[in-house]
Amino acid sequence: MKRSTQKILYYLLMFYIFSFIGGIIEISYSIIIRKKLVIGGFMYGILRPIYGFGALILNSIPKKYKKNIVLVFFVSILIGSIYEYISSYILEILFNKNWWDYKDFFLNINGRICLFTSICWGILGIIFYYILEPLTKKIYQKINKTKLKKIIKLITIYYIIDTILSFIRYLPK
Repeated sequence: MKRSTQKILYYLLMFYIFSFIGGIIEISYSIIIRKKLVIGGFMYGILRPIYGFGALILNSIPKKYKKNIVLVFFVSILIGSIYEYISSYILEILFNKNWWDYKDFFLNINGRICLFTSICWGILGIIFYYILEPLTKKIYQKINKTKLKKIIKLITIYYIIDTILSFIRYLPK
């Protein structure tokens, strides 16, 4: 398998794993904090692409920064907060809807980001860099690439269908 194909396969695996973990985080949050099961967000299914793209963005930070956990924390806060703000803004423009609102949270900026979620991005960055990304690499290295390609194709078909149906559901009428 060509190196470029392997990279694409790895990045797709990373995107789907972290989109799934993001869905689990949001569902867990709703159960623990809201005391009820809320499956919200843009997508119908459990995949939350904001976390998948977030993982890919965090993965692009140069390796030399990974030697300093404090730097990883603050870089993750910065990158995650900018990413969340821009995502919120774009989604609002496209669909005329706020997907999250932090106006009641301490130190928020236009209700799009707040201190609490920014700190969460920092913590997630540390967990990502030092635990989950190395684990994802190990999984990728051990899994049969032919089987992985088939699994990725199936998940991609599911993801495309979910995205199309979600876009149709939220398009301004």
